[in-house]
Amino acid sequence: MGLMDADATKLVQVASPVQHRRAGDSLASFLTSTLNRGFIFIPNPGNAGDALITLATLRLFYDLALPPHQCGHFSGVYRSQLIVGFGGGNLVEHASSNGPDGGMKLAQFLHLNAPPVHNNTIVLLPQTVSGYGSLIGKLGRNVWIWAREQETYRYLLRTAKGGAHVRVAHDLALHLVDCDFWGASNAMVQPRRTAAFLFRTDREAPVGQPLPPGNLDIARSLNNRTWDLRSVDASLLGLSHRLSDHELALCIKAVALLRYVAAASEVRTNRLHVAIAAMITHTPCHVYDNSYGKLSRVYSHSLGTGSTYDNDMLLFHKGIYRPNECEMDGGCPQPGRSSLSGEPAVRRWITVGATSLGKTHGLSDRITIFSWLLCVGQLLMRASTSLAPPPIYSPKHIRM
Repeated sequence: MGLMDADATKLVQVASPVQHRRAGDSLASFLTSTLNRGFIFIPNPGNAGDALITLATLRLFYDLALPPHQCGHFSGVYRSQLIVGFGGGNLVEHASSNGPDGGMKLAQFLHLNAPPVHNNTIVLLPQTVSGYGSLIGKLGRNVWIWAREQETYRYLLRTAKGGAHVRVAHDLALHLVDCDFWGASNAMVQPRRTAAFLFRTDREAPVGQPLPPGNLDIARSLNNRTWDLRSVDASLLGLSHRLSDHELALCIKAVALLRYVAAASEVRTNRLHVAIAAMITHTPCHVYDNSYGKLSRVYSHSLGTGSTYDNDMLLFHKGIYRPNECEMDGGCPQPGRSSLSGEPAVRRWITVGATSLGKTHGLSDRITIFSWLLCVGQLLMRASTSLAPPPIYSPKHIRM
């Protein structure tokens, strides 16, 4: 059964645009003033995390009421065009490869289209950038590069000596927080009492990172699925402009990621956009860094205490994840009592819920509600019996 079947088409029913509140108001203002005519958007055909950025970018285009765009490709050669290139972590040289998920796509695009002789105006959406010094140093005043964290911003200021404009905002996937994508979708996901281990298995995985039993690199796993586009209405994603099949497939992949994460009781991951998906779907998530510090940089700039998107759903851990003996042996019959989905995480959820309910109740009611939720949470922990992660998509377990 396809992802967007008759039941799943109820996923999102958002018809009106929302104000772009936080994920870089300066970026929103810039896009509104700069993209004042038809333009070409180059999405990243990468993994599900890249697809989440694409979904958020297309939603931002709609919320800002930008002119219609055409979908381009990173290998295309353009002349006299206004071009918007995808955001993400595709300009990190030491982590790049030329494989299907490789990070050489944006560098290839810039080599082909950034030289002033082509008369293109290029906007690169918020990036993490490392290396490619020669390339960046040659970019001229026809190129705008947006960083998504401070270390990249400082690096670009030092490196972009050819006149390229450098700005800083937030990772664009966070626009799905701004527009309350998940809440407005009225999504109905049957929760599982199991946590999800979603650690990466590619070259960005930290050296020495052990993988717990049941780990699934969901961002890569979704690449192998075929999406049925025939019954999908882009308006159900809160998008007004007609999308290309490529863009629509990326949006569906992003929704699959959100549904998978939302079905888990808790997530542990070192993938940035799995963590952001957890934030979007209000799923408690323990976050660990990747091989070159991407998550710690973005967390410090956008997600940590006192930052723009400071929240109670994400908890960042220094160092790599170390499964306990029970997890490594695969012998945890009740993951609700393990370090992954144990009492501290449930207490945290209960505290957040009780605090929220307390906004509309008196102190005595808050105490009563908290005590009741605590008892329920303890019962749910004892009832957990399976360590298997939730399915990517099964109408028997996840209903939208």
